[in-house]
Amino acid sequence: MAYIMEFRVSGRAKVNQHVGPIGVVAACLMNPAGDVRKTYDKHLDPHCNEATSQRVALSAIILALQKAQELHRKLKIRTRLAVSIATDSQAALDTATRLASLYSLNNWKTDIGQDVLHKDLMQVFLDNDAKVKALGTVRYRYIPVQHSTIAREASRQALDNFEIEISRLDPKVLARWEEIYQDEYGSLEQDHIQSPAL
Repeated sequence: MAYIMEFRVSGRAKVNQHVGPIGVVAACLMNPAGDVRKTYDKHLDPHCNEATSQRVALSAIILALQKAQELHRKLKIRTRLAVSIATDSQAALDTATRLASLYSLNNWKTDIGQDVLHKDLMQVFLDNDAKVKALGTVRYRYIPVQHSTIAREASRQALDNFEIEISRLDPKVLARWEEIYQDEYGSLEQDHIQSPAL
């Protein structure tokens, strides 16, 4: 019998006044009754300017895949996995179920020959997807926003906590981060958290 793991995932991105775009992701491991068994979260490195809405959504799926592998290693009995990952991001779902593999086969080029956006993240996804599938099965599914409140609240709380951490950093560190970001983009405008679709 397979060991069932059901995750609900979410990511959030915003512009912080000191360091520019920041993002967090959360993956909630659910129990059979539909309650949260364990919540995992992480923040993206502000230095990498990775915090777009599209990237955090796919990064949340990757976090769930990574946690599934970690949990499998901790099992006392080796058994097959049956992993389910639910997201309210249609773009991330399309990437996970179709686009990442398609672009990989097309040498990471679009139909008109342009380089694919977020290639690095898709490669990380495909690697973790393959590792979980080697342990069993993984299914990705879409859930409407109104049914994703658990994961969305987890990511909101993680973002609040990350901003508190940033506020406690040494002012010199914050100043340097802001300088790096302004050299790159020229301002700390909210628009920078958006990017073209995956």
